[in-house]
Amino acid sequence: MDIKNSATILWFTWNQAHGIMKRSVDWCIERNLSIHESMGIDEKSYGKYLRYITVIYDIDRSGVDHVEFDRKQKSLDLYYKSICDKALDMR
Repeated sequence: MDIKNSATILWFTWNQAHGIMKRSVDWCIERNLSIHESMGIDEKSYGKYLRYITVIYDIDRSGVDHVEFDRKQKSLDLYYKSICDKALDMR
């Protein structure tokens, strides 16, 4: 999900959403956080016409790790690719 779509759903401006994202990334980098060991996956509907997002939770830290539009396999594939890329970068 890109910043513009996230901001629209949350009723934020692009600058507000980007600031939140930047602070979150900086916070994780400062703490050298690694990829979580336990995760939960949920599908949430929003708006009209049965639109969905896939929410992936970090159960160990009780927080949301990733949000993706739709509820298809592609949503999870994008997430798994991103964590594989993170794991490779951490080597």
